[in-house]
Amino acid sequence: MQKEGLLSLPKYDFEFVGGKFNSYLFQTQYDIIYEVTFKPSGYIFEENHSFKEKTFEFSIIPIENPNKVNPPLDKRIPNTIADIFTDFFQQHDRIVIYACETADNRASARFRKFNQWFV
Repeated sequence: MQKEGLLSLPKYDFEFVGGKFNSYLFQTQYDIIYEVTFKPSGYIFEENHSFKEKTFEFSIIPIENPNKVNPPLDKRIPNTIADIFTDFFQQHDRIVIYACETADNRASARFRKFNQWFV
């Protein structure tokens, strides 16, 4: 369920840069540049499974943060990401999986950020 009024908020412009992980880039008002990727992930299915070629892992990665601080809550990001999903799905018939990375012990922070944006 989306927060009230979220759909009427402005969005950031984004650019599809493609590549191996179907990358998109956008820059926030705080000069943080995010990369949104859709990494092919058919490896999670058996070799002959029908979903194998249609499965992608979705990631949101801050690739440049000139202020070197935790990104503040930015209410433009959820609609920007939703538009990126829309763009990706208009080009592809796909399934996407979002997983909070746990290897660096920051999964809880990612979970909180995701919930701030989308719950």
